[in-house]
Amino acid sequence: MLSNNVAVSVKSLSKSYTISHGQQQHSTAAEALVHRLKHPLEKTKKETFWALQDVSFDIERGDVVGIIGRNGAGKSTLLKVLSQITEPTKGEINLYGRVGSLLEVGTGFLSSLYGHAANAQSSSTFLFSPQPFGEFAGSVSLVYNWRR
Repeated sequence: MLSNNVAVSVKSLSKSYTISHGQQQHSTAAEALVHRLKHPLEKTKKETFWALQDVSFDIERGDVVGIIGRNGAGKSTLLKVLSQITEPTKGEINLYGRVGSLLEVGTGFLSSLYGHAANAQSSSTFLFSPQPFGEFAGSVSLVYNWRR
């Protein structure tokens, strides 16, 4: 049973992508059709890439979460799935209230601003009104470190 304080609940979340190898690139649909007609038996080698596998966590209301990890660890994929930009392959997400994410590094940051001012500027543009952000400034209470 979930606590009334849960804002985001993720259970067994997975996201996969299919990657095709050795496929010829065509600039038009007509070129692709002609190639397919000339080579009807040609098979493309496909591979399944798991960007996220069996991720589970709960975030309580008022928590500010930072997701850190190496390149390719699945940080942006997780944010895209949580923001409902892309569908998960498996798993369950329950969102209670508003959820937003800053997907691009440096999005909205001004070089003339430092620290909390830059975070407040970016967050108020994309996620929070300036007043609630003040409650969170200076305290990241949870940091999930995704590793592959």
